[in-house]
Amino acid sequence: MAVIFFYLAIVFVFLAVFVGLCCRLLVFMKKSETAPRWLTRRSIPVSASAALAEDSPSRSRWKNDVFLSFRGTDVRKYFVSHLYEALKSEGIEPFHDDRELQKGDYIWKGLDEAMIQSKHAIVVISKGYATSRWCLEELSVMVDLVEKKGLQLIPIFYEIDPSDLKRRSGCFYEALKNHELRYDLDTVRRWRRALSEVGNISGWDSKSRKEDSELIRVVVQDLSDRLSSQLSGGTNGLVGMSYHKKVMESFLSMDSGDVRMVGVWGMGGRGKTTIAKYIFEEFSSHFDARCLLENVKGDFKLYGESHLRKEIMSGIFPKSPLNARCISPDAMKRRLRGKKVLLVLDDVDDIQQLRALAGSCDCEASEDYSSTSAFQ
Repeated sequence: MAVIFFYLAIVFVFLAVFVGLCCRLLVFMKKSETAPRWLTRRSIPVSASAALAEDSPSRSRWKNDVFLSFRGTDVRKYFVSHLYEALKSEGIEPFHDDRELQKGDYIWKGLDEAMIQSKHAIVVISKGYATSRWCLEELSVMVDLVEKKGLQLIPIFYEIDPSDLKRRSGCFYEALKNHELRYDLDTVRRWRRALSEVGNISGWDSKSRKEDSELIRVVVQDLSDRLSSQLSGGTNGLVGMSYHKKVMESFLSMDSGDVRMVGVWGMGGRGKTTIAKYIFEEFSSHFDARCLLENVKGDFKLYGESHLRKEIMSGIFPKSPLNARCISPDAMKRRLRGKKVLLVLDDVDDIQQLRALAGSCDCEASEDYSSTSAFQ
């Protein structure tokens, strides 16, 4: 009997130990599942691929019109600073790391998010671009975003030949060879592939322009056209817009060089404001400057004509200190002389409002439109 109790005691001890081990194993597995994700991440910049897999609804909205990537020591002080200001003057929102990143931000995290939240990217590739691992990592991420998120990549080949990016000699080849001594081969291969991909994209060649100012002007105009076509996509589905566009084109005679005034008139609720905004979006890229002024009737009565003239001039010359002064019709004409401007005035109900803001307007009517010259 004593022997039986002895064996039973041994069995219970083994069961207790087994159960204890199982409990410890379950606790360990639960802790592994909830372990902080940063423990498994690399400390060097990583591709945005992981971020793309965890994309959230908020990222579907573009925060920046364009992300600027460049080698600071090559082009920051002159070319990129002028490009940035030209984009801002055009109403385009660029991301520039020196200006947009706040003090205390984690640099790569901020850059990674900015690239994901940008619709376009301008990459200024200069001779020293490939010497920077930050630039190469940015480029690799942007190439991924082109394939996975539809990022529009616009290269500017600054004082280099696009074919240099794929040659087995020269500054880019040597820079990548040096990186192979410091970083793993898979990372360098990814950078090399990104450079090769960008070399196949049609971009802007600075050597084909006499001055940087000319190159900046065409780059900004190209990006402005892209953004305008994307913005107008919301009205392309409206019935009858192609007809209104054709009528407006014939009235405006944009290639003639004349100054024209076109009126859209009719009863309320017939879509005059919709037509005005559509025309503004469609034709803006054909003008040196543009301004859309809404609620003219209400603001004219509330603030007066001088205030509205200031609003117009601020839209056309956003940085001019002269906009703070009282602007007379004659002063307005002098400042706009020689400049091709699209001015759209919405909700006008008095001929005096037109005379105060757009000059003479002896219109001849044709259906729902009228056309005449102004500021002659």
